[in-house]
Amino acid sequence: MENAFQDKIVVITGGGSGIGKALAEAFDRMGAIVAVVDLNNVNDTKRNLEEPRRHLFFPGLDVTNETAIKSMITQIKEKHGQIDLYFSNAGILFPLDPTNDSVTKHSTAQWSKILRVNLLSHVIALRALLPDWERGKGDGHFCITASAAGLLTSIGDASYGVSKAAAVSLAEHLAISHHPTVKVHCLCPQAVDTPFVTKNANSKATPVTAAMVDGFVSAEYVAKCTCEAILRDDFYIFPHARVPKYFQRKASDHDRWLSGMKKLRKQILEAQVSSKL
Repeated sequence: MENAFQDKIVVITGGGSGIGKALAEAFDRMGAIVAVVDLNNVNDTKRNLEEPRRHLFFPGLDVTNETAIKSMITQIKEKHGQIDLYFSNAGILFPLDPTNDSVTKHSTAQWSKILRVNLLSHVIALRALLPDWERGKGDGHFCITASAAGLLTSIGDASYGVSKAAAVSLAEHLAISHHPTVKVHCLCPQAVDTPFVTKNANSKATPVTAAMVDGFVSAEYVAKCTCEAILRDDFYIFPHARVPKYFQRKASDHDRWLSGMKKLRKQILEAQVSSKL
């Protein structure tokens, strides 16, 4: 894939660590001009890019701040004329506690926050991007980092699974309603070995959600899968090979799938209890 994205203008939110950082490094190697956006600092990403002076960096930027997002996109277009690929990758996850997975566990404020970051941030970006793409400026690729939880629910955390299911639904709507103006991609990994996941989990050795049952993959592997999928113009991106199989089982026999998920939840809870004895 060397030079596959030469001189393409690529924006990556949540680019300071994890999947976003790996994506920035991958597109840098393939010749793209990358804009790295993150609520926190982006120094680790900047240090790892081969030619950091070619790229743009937006630390301290909140993806739910519509004014800030519009300003960032305007700055990029003023410098480079267009945006070809936008990775709406930033997301949040509250600390996991599978022993308390009630839908009421999180406050109304927490529900509002996770929906703003994991769903509304995509809409905010699209408001600023679509007018140019509809005029034919830029390649018009929009990739939402959803999750396997958006397809298969999230045992242990209703707020995360629901917010990611909404993100998947938005991606589907975008792919249907804005074809062929925008090429849409929906990234749905299970557990990825990133600070985002590991700081919210008790241990990588003991699964605390269904996503961790099949093990972890690296952020670099997710980035590789994503780049290959974009070149193929795939909608769904599945770094974990079992996810589409689970999805098919859910669709083919929903009652059986629900029963299986209830059993899996029980196994996860029992594993957590055993690990604390």
